[in-house]
Amino acid sequence: MSQHTYDQSYWPPFPIIEIVVANPFSDQATAPLPAKVDTGADMTVIPRRLAAELGLTPFSRVLVQGFRGQPEVTRTYPADVNVNGYTVEFVELILNETENELLLGREVLNELVLVLNGPASIVEVVRNRSERSNARGS
Repeated sequence: MSQHTYDQSYWPPFPIIEIVVANPFSDQATAPLPAKVDTGADMTVIPRRLAAELGLTPFSRVLVQGFRGQPEVTRTYPADVNVNGYTVEFVELILNETENELLLGREVLNELVLVLNGPASIVEVVRNRSERSNARGS
């Protein structure tokens, strides 16, 4: 289990956890980076500059629509996303052209057991899907 504090520079404060993004076809990976826990995002979003640094290459296309935005087709980029020592492999990320923030979407969040403790401003990564499966089988 790991604990991460909410980012108090937002109002209301935002749950943040550290992730490592890696190129699945090379040994390039980021240092741990803060990512917003975004249960409303279908997919994980990273800045374009980060994808370029990792050498990520386009994989497919998806239709996306942001809050109050127009639907648009965008490319996806495969990457491995590591949270608390657990790697979700070959996640199809989309790129943010203007922001420098990482949004951790449901395709990764659904692999984890998280506790959002708003009053304490702490998000806990309790366990991952494989630990949950092992506990269920015991």
